[in-house]
Amino acid sequence: IADSSSDIVDGTEADKQNLIFGVSPIYQIEVPSAGWLKTNNVKNVAIITLDGTWGIAHTDAWVKSVNNAGSNIVLKDMFTYANEVSVISSLVQKAKANNAEGIMWSGTEAGAIVLVKKMRELDYNVPVLATGQLALAVNGGKVEIKELNISVIESEISKEFRKKYKAVYGTEPSKYAESSYDLTIIAAK
Repeated sequence: IADSSSDIVDGTEADKQNLIFGVSPIYQIEVPSAGWLKTNNVKNVAIITLDGTWGIAHTDAWVKSVNNAGSNIVLKDMFTYANEVSVISSLVQKAKANNAEGIMWSGTEAGAIVLVKKMRELDYNVPVLATGQLALAVNGGKVEIKELNISVIESEISKEFRKKYKAVYGTEPSKYAESSYDLTIIAAK
């Protein structure tokens, strides 16, 4: 099952072809992330992620995206689940102090709320590329993005899954729907 995980970073093309849907398989986010940097004219970026497999994989993919877009990393920092809520504010301040023109962020829903609130408090309106936890916080009404330019990274296959899920169930999928689908299909096979 580990080789079929949506967190797969390295592996043969054959391994990668065995994925079903998955929550943004990491190797699929590099091109859209580089496109986001170019579209938003972000030359100096801050990468702020969870310290763990998920965050490390996103950081590695985003570093490649930054290099492919010809941008620069002015801050690359990681935090743990335990200290996320307490450190996000200072990381946003560091990003602003380092003149980051955009933020690539991956964390929890609680961290997303702090991120948005701190950006608004500092009047720091730079584009943010985030994982789905930020969308959950916004869609759940826990925080309003108002004037902030926030994009959620989503692979083409994740968009397809979301569209099909909504067509069948009439609602947006939960945060674990894609990975649950993957696991169910893998178990059935």
